[in-house]
Amino acid sequence: MKLRPLLSRVVDALPRPLDPVRSIKLKLAILLVSSGGIAFAFFNWQIGWLPPRTTIAAMVLAVVTSQILAHGMTRPLREMTAAARAMAKGDYTRRVRATARDEVGELSHAFNQMAADLDASDQRRRELIANVSHELRRRSPR
Repeated sequence: MKLRPLLSRVVDALPRPLDPVRSIKLKLAILLVSSGGIAFAFFNWQIGWLPPRTTIAAMVLAVVTSQILAHGMTRPLREMTAAARAMAKGDYTRRVRATARDEVGELSHAFNQMAADLDASDQRRRELIANVSHELRRRSPR
């Protein structure tokens, strides 16, 4: 048995407790606060004491920083959502700015390619309808 399919099945079977949360920025904040809380509890248990104000200030700073960074990370996703809604209404000219080299960047490139393909397909469909209409008008008896 190959390792990649097995690993994929294991990862797919893991629980996804943050799925009900609608905002990825909020998910990142929950991740940071929970990991910070676990680290605080661990160090408090190991050394017996940590300054609470410093710990709380560090957690607040981490959450604020995550929100600022997450805004930039999720912007392409919001742009793709708006472009997909425009495409559903027939506007295939919208594109997404793809600057990241991560999974979201790859998704942006794939999205732009899909939009270009849909635009070209729609253009060919329009040309075909125009040609068929022209031929039908030309050949119909008057």
